[in-house]
Amino acid sequence: MIPLLMQWLASQYVTVPVESLFLNAVKVVLFPIALGVICHMIFGKKIEKVTVALPIVSQVAILLIIGVVVAANGPKLFVASSLMAIPVVILHNLSGYALGFGFSKLMYKIYPKGFRYAQQKAITFEVGMQDSALGATLALASFASNPIAAVPSTFFSVWHNISGSILSSWWRNHDDKHEIHWDSDNGEKGSAKGADSVHAFDADKAAAKVEA
Repeated sequence: MIPLLMQWLASQYVTVPVESLFLNAVKVVLFPIALGVICHMIFGKKIEKVTVALPIVSQVAILLIIGVVVAANGPKLFVASSLMAIPVVILHNLSGYALGFGFSKLMYKIYPKGFRYAQQKAITFEVGMQDSALGATLALASFASNPIAAVPSTFFSVWHNISGSILSSWWRNHDDKHEIHWDSDNGEKGSAKGADSVHAFDADKAAAKVEA
């Protein structure tokens, strides 16, 4: 979808190398997925010893990509035309959070079992926080003659980690304040207290059966 969307939305502004973009997307996305599936099939549970370190590897890779983008653009990175991307990036991110949460709330009315409170949170973050490292990598590979194309993804990579941390912290404090259970149906206030009382009641019944 990336090459088609780029062709549709941006072809009137820049020349979009559709074929190159598609091939790069296959190399960057599909090949690693296929390799991961093959490794799991061959090594099974042994691969879990390696996967523990993968989050660190991912963070280092993102930092390296950001470093490459900064080095490739140099003085052009903080000129007015580049800095205009910052409010756009922020708006894109916040709109994603709002649309993700609003859509999941709407879908809860249609299919409650699949869109409970925990799923609503997950969808909110999934829609709002995009794979900026992938965007920067594809931009650098497909628009090599114009590396500034990777700047918005670089800004997004920094910003969505800030906004995501703030939203996560706020949501945790909000749920604690209103005693909302993490696995409640639709974020009902006081559901955590009710869940605790239910668990305590079940434990008492189990103890009574054992004594009997």
